[in-house]
Amino acid sequence: MEDLLIPSAMHRVRPPISRFPVGAVGLGESGRVYVGVNLDFLGAPLSQAVHAEQFLIANVAAVGEPVLRIIAVSHMPCDHCRQFLQEIRGAAGIRILVTSDAADGCAAEWRTLASLLPRPFGPHDLLPKDAPLVLEPHDSRLDASSRGRNHRPRTTPPPPWMHRSCKRQQ
Repeated sequence: MEDLLIPSAMHRVRPPISRFPVGAVGLGESGRVYVGVNLDFLGAPLSQAVHAEQFLIANVAAVGEPVLRIIAVSHMPCDHCRQFLQEIRGAAGIRILVTSDAADGCAAEWRTLASLLPRPFGPHDLLPKDAPLVLEPHDSRLDASSRGRNHRPRTTPPPPWMHRSCKRQQ
């Protein structure tokens, strides 16, 4: 997967500010392959750049792929991306191949997110177990058919994980 797809992804990278190209490809449970690249935006701060791993996850989520099994990435994921991946249920089982290992004189090896993020902090520390995570269907309670209005509340009650524990001030 990585021999052909990472170079292809690298042709789509747009890092005019960081000048650090990163490409990522992933394999979903369905067998479909997804691509992500880093994007910097001229005139915007570097903090608003999209990382390749984030782009990959967004592509996976956009088509409703339920599980991401494998990621091959051209460079070691940064801490921000490691945490972003941690937000996926079952993230510890995602296998990651860093293709730049070979360029650094090391044999490319499969890693798990757990090996890259040894003391993870994530949704399991903050949310109920039934709260939907990245790649899982969820109800944002927004109605896209409101036409011209920003939001129209639904008539159904919110899901149990969305209840607020604070009281409104009078």
